[in-house]
Amino acid sequence: MLKKLWWTVVLLSLGSTSLAQSSDTQTPTKDTDNFFWNIEANMGGVYFKSALEDHRQDSFIEYLELGFTLELFYKGFFVQTNKRRTNPFDVEFGYQLHTTDKWGVDFITKTYLSGFSGEDIDSDLRERRLGTGHALRLTHFIDDAIFTVDLAVLTAALGTKSWLVESYYSYLIAHKNWEIYLGTGLTFYNAETVNYYAGIDEHDAATGLDLYRPGSGFEFVVEANAIYPLNEDWTLKLGASKSRFSSNIYQSPLGLRKGETLIKLGASYVF
Repeated sequence: MLKKLWWTVVLLSLGSTSLAQSSDTQTPTKDTDNFFWNIEANMGGVYFKSALEDHRQDSFIEYLELGFTLELFYKGFFVQTNKRRTNPFDVEFGYQLHTTDKWGVDFITKTYLSGFSGEDIDSDLRERRLGTGHALRLTHFIDDAIFTVDLAVLTAALGTKSWLVESYYSYLIAHKNWEIYLGTGLTFYNAETVNYYAGIDEHDAATGLDLYRPGSGFEFVVEANAIYPLNEDWTLKLGASKSRFSSNIYQSPLGLRKGETLIKLGASYVF
């Protein structure tokens, strides 16, 4: 499932490029009246230690970061990736509801949780589906920093009462031609969400595991990302992130790590 997620997002980005028929690169904002688009090819290396203890990067291709990302803005509607975050394929679809110099309110749809299946850990456990959510995002702009809060309801496939609150603070350090983003975030998951991903229900218990209902939990993350333009077309990108789950999540009988680690080094080409 983890491998399927990676390539699904890449293919989604590739498919989205068909929308980019015309553009006006002079006004790259969400509320522009002119159609703006930007496509980047991403390539490089990535080290990823997922939440699953039994998950490993077993082949060379799993260490490669290959794919396309798309940005699109038109009259409040947007498709974007968040360059302040480590994952370059973290695609957000949304609509800008309100914006000022200090505040912004958006409605967005994005994937918050990756999901997995029994195949990822050589087990007959039930599949945990992608945690796609529809969220109201509040953004506060503070000079070279931004603070966002997402209030997200996850798709019905996870249960009708699954939701989360994701907060994230990001600070920009501009040094010569470098853009360095330092960030930290805290996400609260309600009990239904944690039980779905880290819990053991009657179906999973049939594999020999004990029933487990962890209840609500949280995830804390720190990130550092750097961007350096090599020339008009090529950009160097470096990033690292480290997360930590609350104890009731990583103590699950599923075999979970205390958090996830992601390190990347690569470049992007702007078309």
